[in-house]
Amino acid sequence: MIGLYRYFDQNILLFFLFLSLMAVLMQAFYASSIVFRRLRKSFEFLILLYLAAVSVLLRHVNAELSASMLVLWEYEHWFSLLAFVISIWGIFVYVKTRRLMVPAGIGLVLLNMPASERVIGRFYGFYFVLSLALLILRAGISYYAERQRQETEITEYSVKEALDAQHSGILFAEKNGNIRLINRQMLALMRDLTGGNSRNAEKFWERLPGLTKDWYRPSAEEGAEQYLVETPRREVWQFVRKSFWLRGQETYQIIATDVTEQESITRQLKAYQAQLEAQKSRLQAALANLEELRQQEALSRMWNHVHDVLGQRISILQRELSNKKSVDYTLLQAQIDNLLTDLNFPEEEEPLQGYRDIINAFLPLGIRFHTQGQLPEDPVLAQKVVEIIREAVTNAVRHGGAENIYIQIEQTDKIRLTIENDGRPTTGEIRWGGGLRSIQRRVEESAGKLVIQTEPRFKLSVELAQAEEEAAEIRV
Repeated sequence: MIGLYRYFDQNILLFFLFLSLMAVLMQAFYASSIVFRRLRKSFEFLILLYLAAVSVLLRHVNAELSASMLVLWEYEHWFSLLAFVISIWGIFVYVKTRRLMVPAGIGLVLLNMPASERVIGRFYGFYFVLSLALLILRAGISYYAERQRQETEITEYSVKEALDAQHSGILFAEKNGNIRLINRQMLALMRDLTGGNSRNAEKFWERLPGLTKDWYRPSAEEGAEQYLVETPRREVWQFVRKSFWLRGQETYQIIATDVTEQESITRQLKAYQAQLEAQKSRLQAALANLEELRQQEALSRMWNHVHDVLGQRISILQRELSNKKSVDYTLLQAQIDNLLTDLNFPEEEEPLQGYRDIINAFLPLGIRFHTQGQLPEDPVLAQKVVEIIREAVTNAVRHGGAENIYIQIEQTDKIRLTIENDGRPTTGEIRWGGGLRSIQRRVEESAGKLVIQTEPRFKLSVELAQAEEEAAEIRV
C-alpha cells in the first residue's frame, strides 16, 4: 500500500475508495442473485468479504494520509489469510463447477492483496486499481449472465418460481415425511387448515381425514389417497397423494387442486338429480293414473257401444213388433242373429260409413231421413257427430215413435248440428236417461253446448268447436 501513498494524492485515493464501494455493491448483487448453487455462492461471498475489507483499508489509508502517518503491516497478515482461504476454496469450487469466473476471481484477489506489493514493487498501485476495476467488471458480467441463465434455462430457481406461480398446491417429500420441495400455495393451505406450517408431510397428510367434511368420504376404489377438504374460506380443495421412485429413493407427491367450482356444479347436479327422481316418481304415478284412465275410457267406449247397439236394435224390434198389420219376421231374425256380432267392439271405421249405416238400419222400418250438410273433415270430430246422431235417432224412434227425422249440419267457425223428429211430443219434465246423458257427455268432451227443445217438435241443437279451437280450449 506504500505505492498508493507515494504516487497518488488524497483526491485520487478518495476515488479509489468510491471504486471499492462500487465493487462491494456489485459483488453483493451478484452473490445474492445465485440460487441453488451453494458452492459458487459461498465463494462469491468470500470475495465480497475481501472487497469489504479492502474498502475499510482504503478508508484507513485515506485517514492516515491526512495525518501524514501510515501504518499497514498490522492488517497485512489478515488480508493474506483471507486471500489464501479464497484461493483454496476457489480451487475446490472450480473442480466441482468448472466455471472460468472462479479462477479469474482467485487471480484478481491475489493481484489485489497488499502482500503482492512486495512482488510487484513500484507498479503495485497500478495493478491494485486495475484488479479492482476488473473485479467490478467480473461481478457485472457474472450478474448479467446469471440473470439470463435463470430466465432462459430450466434451473432449480426457475422450477421453484414456476411451482410458486401455480394455483395448485404442490409438495414433494421423502418416505419419512421430510419435505424436499413445496410451493407457496401448499404453504398457504397448510396455514389455513392446520394454523401453521408443517415440517413433516406425513403428519400433515394424517390430519386431512379429520378435516374432511361429512358430505364427502373416499370410496373403496379411491382408498385413503384422496380427500376433499373445505377451507375456512369456503373453498373446496382435492388432495391427492402418489408415490414414485427418484434416484433409487421412494418419494411421494401431494397435489392440492381447487375444485370449488366443480364441487358447486356437482352439488347442483345432485340437487337436480334428486328433483328428477322426485319428478320421476310423480310421473310414474301419473302414468299409472293415465293407464287407469285409459282402461276406464276403453270400458266407457265399450259401454257406449253396447248401449248404442242395443238401443238401436231394441228400437228396431219395438218398431217392427208394434206394426199390427204385418210383421217382417225375416228382418227380426236378421237383427237378432247379428246382435252378438255387432256387440263386439268394432274396428275403427270411417265416420261417413257409420253415418250411412245408421240411416240404412232404420230405412226398412219406414223411417225417413231428411239430411242437409256434410260431416266435418276432422275424423275425430266427425266420429263424435255420428255418435250423437246415432244416439238421437235411436231415442227418437224408440221413445218418440218418430217416422221423420231431420238432420242438419252447418259448418262455420263452429259445428252446429240440429236433429229434429216428428215423434210424440214430450209432456212434463224431460227424463235424462242413458241416451241424453251420453249425448251430453260427448258434447262436454268437445267443449260444446247442448240445447233441447220440446215444442213444437222435439229438437236437439248441438254446437261443437272446430278442431283447432277445441285444442286451444283444452290447453287453457
